[in-house]
Amino acid sequence: MKPTDPIVDLDARSFGQHSREALANDSLRGALDLVTTEFADRRARALSLTPDWETWREQARAVKAHTLASLDTYLAQFIERAEANGIQVHVARDRKEACTLVAEIIQQTQASTVVKSKSMVTEEIGLNEHLVAQGLEPVETDLGEWIIQLAGEKPSHILAPAIHHTREDVGHLFHTELGIPETHDVDELTAVARRFLRARFAEAEVGVSGVNFLVAETGSFLVLENEGNARLCTSLPKVHVAITGIEKVIPRLADLDVFLRVLPRSGTGQAMTTYQTLFTGPKPDPNAEGPEAIHLVLLDNG
Repeated sequence: MKPTDPIVDLDARSFGQHSREALANDSLRGALDLVTTEFADRRARALSLTPDWETWREQARAVKAHTLASLDTYLAQFIERAEANGIQVHVARDRKEACTLVAEIIQQTQASTVVKSKSMVTEEIGLNEHLVAQGLEPVETDLGEWIIQLAGEKPSHILAPAIHHTREDVGHLFHTELGIPETHDVDELTAVARRFLRARFAEAEVGVSGVNFLVAETGSFLVLENEGNARLCTSLPKVHVAITGIEKVIPRLADLDVFLRVLPRSGTGQAMTTYQTLFTGPKPDPNAEGPEAIHLVLLDNG
């Protein structure tokens, strides 16, 4: 795929054929029914235990509406304060510009392997395909995304990218692609993934992540996750490259309070996400932990 090619194949005949094949696949239908029902049940349980849900949701909506009405002001404030914190901010007009910027940053580090945490915006712009075309190796480290990458597929769900694969599918995939004895035991499959991915974390010079929120007041950005891989992607490599849309900006650090209540309950039915990492600049001295450089690509793509 070329960087300028459409990401989604909208050919109606191809869609019809694939739809019929999927509907005839009992294993696939069972997996999708199980997981989607579980997602809905978790969310319903979380909201039933949250009497202030509608109030929180209205507060979050009001913050977003206010921010979008003054987007230029808050973006300018964020960029000014982020750069004062030592974050190197790049503004990309479209996906082509964003992909080119990220590839150039990686090439400047002379890295070949890049570890990535889950990011919908990188899927939107086709970043992996662009990096591969430039001779680079992007390695997805979210378990579901890694499974999809090994299978040569696209994510099928925004929260659970490998939602359409059963444990039997994954066991066979690992056997075929990684050369390990086939197993369908979930704990064993997870251990295999952990072993392979830990080695990639250790050797990568660049880590790529998405962003959940940009805080104009402090010039900070927040990354939320449940697996811990994003924290490894952003703390072990020397260079951290974060990519996000400009709509992620919010005015104040205090505004995070309501979003950190609403987002996990709405998305996964959790009271809070497992890991919440706030970035306010690269490490201040060589003996500190964290990346030596942080690049943030702000994507307009309007």
